[in-house]
Amino acid sequence: ACINSVCVPPGSTPPAAPPAAPSPATAPAPYAAPGAPPAPAPADEGFTHSGREGFDGIHPFGGLMLGGGPTVGIGGGGSATVGGFLFALKGGVLIDRIELGLEFSPVTFLPYTGTGAKPVLQMHAYGGYHIPLAGPVSWPLRAGIGFAAVNLPKAAMEVRFDVVGISAMLGPVLLDLYVPSFRVLTDFDNGTVLHFMFGIGGAILPAWF
Repeated sequence: ACINSVCVPPGSTPPAAPPAAPSPATAPAPYAAPGAPPAPAPADEGFTHSGREGFDGIHPFGGLMLGGGPTVGIGGGGSATVGGFLFALKGGVLIDRIELGLEFSPVTFLPYTGTGAKPVLQMHAYGGYHIPLAGPVSWPLRAGIGFAAVNLPKAAMEVRFDVVGISAMLGPVLLDLYVPSFRVLTDFDNGTVLHFMFGIGGAILPAWF
């Protein structure tokens, strides 16, 4: 008899079928299929340059102020109007739109001009708030209290009010326009001096959190 094209005599055990040929191995791909590209790392936004957003968070700052204007002396037997000049350094922190700061004039505050006028030292702490107007522009309100000394008959108390002005947050720079900043000096004995300081100011915000 013949089985699978193999013939054997009758009564003999047929041979076992040959093993099946192994299937050819799958050839490896020449390279792995590329996956989706990784998402790009978020860009470092650095300073916020979009006006009102610049007031968000906590921002330490440092800067200066330069101003001048009429000075009115009241008391001491009469009143008089002369001029005045102020150069000051300032520093502090912005908490959203709240401004807390310290202003210091290292003998660069001239309360009045004229014969015998000498610059004095002044320092005061102040607080304020920047009311949003349009884009980067705000209306700053500030009030402060401190003292003036050096080249005065006696130390004087200083009070500050900023009720008219403009501030603008331009990237890491805060600009101020004072129209004016009101300053009052009094020693409670020799009269009171009212200053109208028209001027400009600027501050750098070195780090934003």
